[in-house]
Amino acid sequence: MASLIQVGAGQGRSESNIRILKRYEAAFEIFHPVWGRSGVSGLRSLFLLAALVLVAPVQAQSGADEAKAVLMAKFIRFISWPEKSGPEASVQPFRLCLVGHSDMAGPLARQSGLMQTGGRPVEFVDITLAGEPGRCDMLFIADSQHDNLDQILAAVARQPVLTVGDTPGYAARGVMINFTEKGSRVRFEINFGAARAAGLRISSRLLKLAAAIISPQAMRTRERGKP
Repeated sequence: MASLIQVGAGQGRSESNIRILKRYEAAFEIFHPVWGRSGVSGLRSLFLLAALVLVAPVQAQSGADEAKAVLMAKFIRFISWPEKSGPEASVQPFRLCLVGHSDMAGPLARQSGLMQTGGRPVEFVDITLAGEPGRCDMLFIADSQHDNLDQILAAVARQPVLTVGDTPGYAARGVMINFTEKGSRVRFEINFGAARAAGLRISSRLLKLAAAIISPQAMRTRERGKP
């Protein structure tokens, strides 16, 4: 199933989409007793994520940025990071980072206060001027870093840092999740090979919502082709 968010929808379509979202909620409540209590939270998140990527309207570029930030917050529920060790592991902040100049800064800062990370506090950090990418849990790489992308990815290579972008070609170069826009639609592609190499596990349920998936085999072929 390809993922998409409708951009520039009018008021009539917005009201229609709200009704559709309510039907998703109703459907969840109907099947809730059948699924049982185990895994219900994840299934609910999947229902709402699917509803969001299929029908949620956004207005212009600012709305698209807000939608991307919301999706990033939802992604956390479907990605597993390696367990941290130590007595304070459970209270170490989940670091949501941004590198580069981007209009995503505001939406990401707002979403950081709404993210659910298993009880860990969320810390939004702009590391553009100074910072260590390897200390991040999720790193959004702005389009302004296009020429520096290889160096940034090298700095987090083999580390459990989920890299995200919204620039054409980023996924093919090694960014794990990359948003793309086609006409009035916001979609996302997943570099499964890059995520697996970093020790991150992406749920098959999230993979099914991606517009495109880059496999580990494709990543190895690209690496062999580098000079």
